[in-house]
Amino acid sequence: MHFDFGLEGFLPTTLYLGAITAVIASMFWRSISGLFYLIPLLPLQTIRYRMNQYPLGGSVVGIILVAVAIGILREHKPLFPKTPWTKLIIVYSVYLFISLLIGTAFLSAPLPLPGDPRFGYWQEYMAMPALLLFVAATKPNRKQMKIIIVLMCFAVLLLNKSFWNTVSGRDYSAFSWDLREGGSMGYAGTNGLAAFESQFAALLVALAAFEKKRLWKLGYLSLGVFSLVCLVYSLSRGGYVAALVGWAFLGLFKQRKLLPLLVAFLLTWTTLVPLAVQE
Repeated sequence: MHFDFGLEGFLPTTLYLGAITAVIASMFWRSISGLFYLIPLLPLQTIRYRMNQYPLGGSVVGIILVAVAIGILREHKPLFPKTPWTKLIIVYSVYLFISLLIGTAFLSAPLPLPGDPRFGYWQEYMAMPALLLFVAATKPNRKQMKIIIVLMCFAVLLLNKSFWNTVSGRDYSAFSWDLREGGSMGYAGTNGLAAFESQFAALLVALAAFEKKRLWKLGYLSLGVFSLVCLVYSLSRGGYVAALVGWAFLGLFKQRKLLPLLVAFLLTWTTLVPLAVQE
């Protein structure tokens, strides 16, 4: 992924200094500061890789989450807030780590301690559940939640732009595995990108349904359509099914006018998508 702002050569250093600032601000100022930095970077994995050349640059996500946790405790807030998901996430994280230990014993491998790649995989896998709990623990106000949503949308806009710049010149008149592209999602790959696009498009449509301001509503819907276009060109059948399920769910429980649109799409989709998607 490339930025066209003339900052390409300075990007790794800028990101690294931003991470240091986020860590300090989270621990000694406001715990939510680290989340503001981290949230837009999570889907842009290849951007985060730019920091790997610096000390602990590959562990930025985990370090910032620890800093946020320290900040939450400093603010005398519960690290594990009371939410419908808290117990489930804790049990799930412990279960996964025990599974990792069992696998280690089976392979007669060293314990997966911090610094071990296997511990790093578990840590990255738990980043999103931890983020959910920490956002709840920081108790963001209305303004801070708006900032989080804007940062999320900005990150997805960059993700989609990068993906579209890569695939827009390709020939989709026939299916080929070489056409599949993971964009800036890094090791998540094409299916990871498709799953993310389908989920975020559903979120944007839901936000638009509750939004009263026309400009914001238009922004949500426009980015949602852009995400769906990227999903189409991801050539991921699982992503397609997820998007259709999300479409149907929102139509049944929030916006009934989406249901006729869904039926119309199902009847005409072969005329709307490239041949590679049909194949």
